[in-house]
Amino acid sequence: MGKDGIICFVLAAIIAFTLSWVFGAKHTGGKPKIGFSLVLYKGNNACLHIHHWMYMAAFAALMTVIILISKGTFNPAIMGIYGALLGASLTDLRYSDFLKVNVACNTEK
Repeated sequence: MGKDGIICFVLAAIIAFTLSWVFGAKHTGGKPKIGFSLVLYKGNNACLHIHHWMYMAAFAALMTVIILISKGTFNPAIMGIYGALLGASLTDLRYSDFLKVNVACNTEK
């Protein structure tokens, strides 16, 4: 990975962070302007809230394993994807519940 990969990573991280900040929920428990919240119903008013950073980290880890197993390279395009995943994930840190997965279901429609 050379300078191009680093530049792609940084630019993608900045762009993804900015877009996630602008279009994401403005406060804990809020609804995003664009996008979705991944909430899985468990029953008895209990839900699992899978935060953006959780599935983005899982996707980045899966990408890394596939690249390493296939003896691929971390080219600028891949680094851009990593940057976008990191940038969008970092916006979850502004919510006080970014580690909370077990939540009461929101019954609002």
